[in-house]
Amino acid sequence: MVNLGGESANLTSMAHKPPRKHHYIPRFYLAGFASLRPKPRLWVYEKGRDPRKSTPKLEGCQRDFYTVEQNGEKNFEFEEWLGNLEARVAPLIPDLVKNKREPNENERICLSVFMGTMFTRTPFGMLLGDKVFGPGTSKMLKRAASDPDEFYKLYESIETGFPGKEAAEHVRQDVLAGKGEKLEEQRDFQLASMLHVGIDVAEVVCDMGWQFIHAPHNQTFITSDNPLVSEVSEGWSREVHFRSGVNLPNARVWFPLTSQVCLLMRKGLTPGIATAPAATIRSVNKRVMICADKVVYAGEFSKGIQGAFERHGCQVPLEKLDMRYEGEKL
Repeated sequence: MVNLGGESANLTSMAHKPPRKHHYIPRFYLAGFASLRPKPRLWVYEKGRDPRKSTPKLEGCQRDFYTVEQNGEKNFEFEEWLGNLEARVAPLIPDLVKNKREPNENERICLSVFMGTMFTRTPFGMLLGDKVFGPGTSKMLKRAASDPDEFYKLYESIETGFPGKEAAEHVRQDVLAGKGEKLEEQRDFQLASMLHVGIDVAEVVCDMGWQFIHAPHNQTFITSDNPLVSEVSEGWSREVHFRSGVNLPNARVWFPLTSQVCLLMRKGLTPGIATAPAATIRSVNKRVMICADKVVYAGEFSKGIQGAFERHGCQVPLEKLDMRYEGEKL
């Protein structure tokens, strides 16, 4: 199990009052794609609409998106957990970009968890959770329910603030009785599944080879509201399957870090720092467009981006996904 640089992955509380506006695309991350002069500006592209100017503060957010209602009170533990992770990654990414260096082991783990949760924490990721990951987690619980010890371990890994074996045993009996569907509907279970699956994704990408691809002068990367791009292809075919599971054979994963650098990950890939030609930057940006949920973000107004997004954007709906766990389709 990946942990954040040796620290526990359990949810922790913050001393200050949690924000109500929850950024599923973090502000610091969007700022890496915004123009800096005369002040940070972000261009938002959406199919069928004119591009619009905005700021990182106003984009990629929903009120109380990670909030759980418990006994009539709002619980912000999930937002706090994500905020703690972001606080560690926010200074790391610009340092890696500025110094053109690779991360050390702890930095690599931290960045992996950030990318893994970015796959599950967005509105599209939460939809995946409702339709795929939640039922998949329920299948794991049901499979594990016949063995109490195995079930307790699994339940502890996905249930925040693990309440002990007595409560877990009550849930186990419910699962054995076929009541797992009710568990899927609970918001805290959905959010716990979001983190659990995100960390599973992190473990996979952490073991891949990493190449930091820098854009040449006058070229920039874009990002989207679903920025972790995964694809699978075979050598004998030109067909590419996007949004496939990162643990599938031959999977390649792209994650734009800033407008200047994109991270490419693949098993067996020679790690290092590279500068790619303009054609490669355009190819990566096209992939980002294809896998976007609704919008892409850039630091400039561009008729080229607008036209390309109209042609290629948002092409992989949920029903086309091939998501698997231990080789079994979810």
